[in-house]
Amino acid sequence: MFNFFGFFGDKNKKETALIFDIGSGSVAGALLEFSPQKNPKILYSRREDIKFQKNLQGARFKKEMYKSLGLVLEDLRKNILANSGHLRVFRRALCSLASPWFISETDFIKIEKEKPFLVTEEFLSKNILEAEKRFEDSSLAKYGSDRKQESEIIEKKIVDIRLNGYKTDEPLGKESQSVELSVFLSMSQKSVLDDIEDLVLEFFHLENLAYHSFGLVSFSAARDMYDRVSNFLLLDITGEVTDVSLIREKNIVKTISFPQGKNSVIRGLAKDLKIESGEAHSKLRLLFSSSLKKPNEEALRKKIEKHRSLWLQEFQKSLDFLSDGLSLPSTIFFTADDDFSSWYGEVIKSEKYAEHTMTEGSFIVSFINSSSLGSFVEFESNKKDTFLGIISLFFKKVFELNG
Repeated sequence: MFNFFGFFGDKNKKETALIFDIGSGSVAGALLEFSPQKNPKILYSRREDIKFQKNLQGARFKKEMYKSLGLVLEDLRKNILANSGHLRVFRRALCSLASPWFISETDFIKIEKEKPFLVTEEFLSKNILEAEKRFEDSSLAKYGSDRKQESEIIEKKIVDIRLNGYKTDEPLGKESQSVELSVFLSMSQKSVLDDIEDLVLEFFHLENLAYHSFGLVSFSAARDMYDRVSNFLLLDITGEVTDVSLIREKNIVKTISFPQGKNSVIRGLAKDLKIESGEAHSKLRLLFSSSLKKPNEEALRKKIEKHRSLWLQEFQKSLDFLSDGLSLPSTIFFTADDDFSSWYGEVIKSEKYAEHTMTEGSFIVSFINSSSLGSFVEFESNKKDTFLGIISLFFKKVFELNG
């Protein structure tokens, strides 16, 4: 695998890089331009749906993801050749993995001593390594003893640190009697990482390729975009999976996933009406864009009511797990495909559901889209891809921090 260390060099000049979004419903890639004092700019992008499966099967699902990635890479390569006449060596590339391509956990560590002690790199590294070991052991317990050989840690990042109870961004060289660390860890299947890298290298020359989970990417972006909001729930509703994260005091506390997403609704409606998935998807698009006549709209809403209820039941279970008996934040930020975003927004805010939550008040729901990103990311063309925009914002932040 490529080494992330040394990933960033001279940060004073304008550069271009490649970014990729590996989701459960689609795959995307983009050519990104970035420099320290400016917003990142997406010069060109391509998104390709992963072929819809009537019955979801792991091996076939993975194969179709690779096919979609290949189409994205081929299109990016053609565009770069058409505009520059040659293929350069890209120094930087970042690949974001959405569920189900990663698993994650936040480890909370608290060290207290009678006398103040110095916080050093060695001290932090030691605690990160111990957190990594605990994460690997817990994953082995959940997913089987062969998981360690099959998996690879892709992130082990301190997302919050407090000295004597006070948050700080510069702990090194300071003395404290207590240190609290929040370490975000994620892992992915090694064969998936290797296959993605091999495929990318068939089309492009890279010096470095870094992997990150969309869980960390979206959390980082949301925290920066809405810096006045300290406590919130963050949802990523993808093709096959929904991720729900609890953020307290700008710190990612817990994340849980459940296997219900956009494609679950399409698959269910297609089965109920005995039609093809493409036709079911078209009907839902018309419904959610308010393009159906009243009788047809009411009939279709009744048909998808049970799928709405299924998603809500899983969401309720997720909130029960995240709350641990405590009240949850009333602010929700969520990402989803544009064609389903209005419906999911309505579902989350529904009165019937809100009555059964333990929130601090009624849900305040905000959809993160290209308009939300307007002050942070520049889109060169009319193709304003929200997920690539979020990844671009994260890329710039990592570039500046590690430059």
